[in-house]
This record gives sequence, structure tokens and C-alpha cells, in this order.
Amino acid sequence: MICAVDGYASFVLIPHVNRQEVHAGEAKDSMYFDEEVDERAQINVSPVNFFVPNVDHYKHFGASTRQKVDLSVGDCLFVPAYYYYQMIGFVYLETGVLQP
Repeated sequence: MICAVDGYASFVLIPHVNRQEVHAGEAKDSMYFDEEVDERAQINVSPVNFFVPNVDHYKHFGASTRQKVDLSVGDCLFVPAYYYYQMIGFVYLETGVLQP
């Protein structure tokens, strides 16, 4: 369960049945790879940016089933087990400007 307490958040969710389409387990060459974490623990990490996918490099991603959800303050989102998801969060600064 994810709730927006302040600001706004956008999520892209992809069901676990689209494992091949999100190129899970290929994160070693991506910005999401963490060298301090055992590689086996990152088997379900996707190297694809769900918001701006590189469809030339990840050709199968276009065939995935995606759901985009935007949360406002007070909204909550249930993420089903084993789903792949990425989020972008935004908060208002004191000046009233939206900042990622």
C-alpha cells in the first residue's frame, strides 16, 4: 500500500506475467543496478524506465500491459504482489512550484 502524504506521485504498474517484456534480471547495465546488493536479489529488477522507455533497446516493452496511476494528497494505491512498478514523486515548494 502506497499513500501520498504530501505532493503528488505518478506510478506505472506492470503485472508480473510481463516479466520478459520488462527485461527483468537484465539490470546489471542499468541505472537501477546496485553493486552492494547480491545479484540474485536483483533478479526481478527491470532496467527499463517505465515512464520514458527506450523502445529501440527494449523492443519487447511495447507489448507489456501497463497501468499509469496518479496520486494526489490523501490518495492510496495498492500494488499487487510481484508487480513491477516505478514512481515519480513531486512536492510543492514554499514558492508554490512543483518540484520532482
